[in-house]
Amino acid sequence: MTAAMGTDLGGLASVVTGSSRGLGRAFAEALAVAGASVVVNGKDPAATNSAAAAITARGGNAIACAGSVTDAQFCAQLVQT
Repeated sequence: MTAAMGTDLGGLASVVTGSSRGLGRAFAEALAVAGASVVVNGKDPAATNSAAAAITARGGNAIACAGSVTDAQFCAQLVQT
């Protein structure tokens, strides 16, 4: 993966909620292209795993963390990921 505009986010981590599809997924993919390690989040485990796998298949660094951000306990887990 290569950054489109020379932005280098290498060494940084990002958590993108709602990133298993749509705009959230596009944001997660763009961050990965720029070198960030990405935590992909969504409520559907299959879609969340698929999005993270697509990023890593293109050379990015991503992990999936499925769950709802309306759950305070899950949010604590998400941040720790």
